[in-house]
Amino acid sequence: MVVNTMCLEKRVFHRIVSGLHATINIHVAAAYPKPASDLGGVPSFILGPNTVVDEVEEWGPNITLFRKFFSPQLTFGEGPKWLQNVYVAKDAAPLAVLPPRMHCRACHTR
Repeated sequence: MVVNTMCLEKRVFHRIVSGLHATINIHVAAAYPKPASDLGGVPSFILGPNTVVDEVEEWGPNITLFRKFFSPQLTFGEGPKWLQNVYVAKDAAPLAVLPPRMHCRACHTR
């Protein structure tokens, strides 16, 4: 696997980006427009990318889309890893706002 040959910093960076991407996918699946009745109740993502949904009667979770994003069967086993990366991104966010000197103890000993 390519990830195993990367240095630690690059692996952490890729996990953070993957976690941010997974977070976006979770939010999309959690607040998804339910199509108007004239579409026959078919989710718009099945109808194609060029489908325009003029009227959104209701917004809500779309379990089918969530499974499409994260199901191990549909993601070649990668979906659960992507969900774990959400926690990596969440844990890294507070570190991003700290001053750089606070990350490294060696900086404080100088």
